[in-house]
Amino acid sequence: MPTYLEQWNDVSIPLDTDFNWDNYAQEQQHRLTRLACIFDHMVGFKRRMGADATREDLAIDQKMAKRMRSAAYQFAGQWGATDEEIDAYGTEHYEALRREAAQVDWPKFIEEHRTYLQQNLRLVATTALRKGDIKIGNKLCNRLLNEVNVAGNAWSRAQNVRAAPAPKASKKSSKTPKKS
Repeated sequence: MPTYLEQWNDVSIPLDTDFNWDNYAQEQQHRLTRLACIFDHMVGFKRRMGADATREDLAIDQKMAKRMRSAAYQFAGQWGATDEEIDAYGTEHYEALRREAAQVDWPKFIEEHRTYLQQNLRLVATTALRKGDIKIGNKLCNRLLNEVNVAGNAWSRAQNVRAAPAPKASKKSSKTPKKS
């Protein structure tokens, strides 16, 4: 049975002798800071999807944006970002982030996000095994795997909104209230 890291080990990945864990952590922190800001803008858009979107579509979009924003802030913090740094980045790149937020297509985003994270799981596990940095490899793979799971679960839960039956209209009593 393979060890935790061996399940993602990929012998086809060439060894990068200049690989640095601190640089990798900074890249992940920057990526998640950017995503947190994008999701923050998405929450602010009330009709981001356009005039033809149904209430259901808008509800799913808002739920996804809120869940993913919360997760991005949490994960960015795990990589070392503070809320103040995230807010400062958001202010500095306001217009570009807002434009990007307006164009997010959830199914495409989730698929690309999962692919990116899976590639990084393989990179981190393989590098950690080759360099003998098992402890840091386990820690970083846990972070990446948690992100994969949160994104997938958020998407599944949002889709369940669509599958849920509509609430029944309340029946008004035909009886007239008693006078006291």
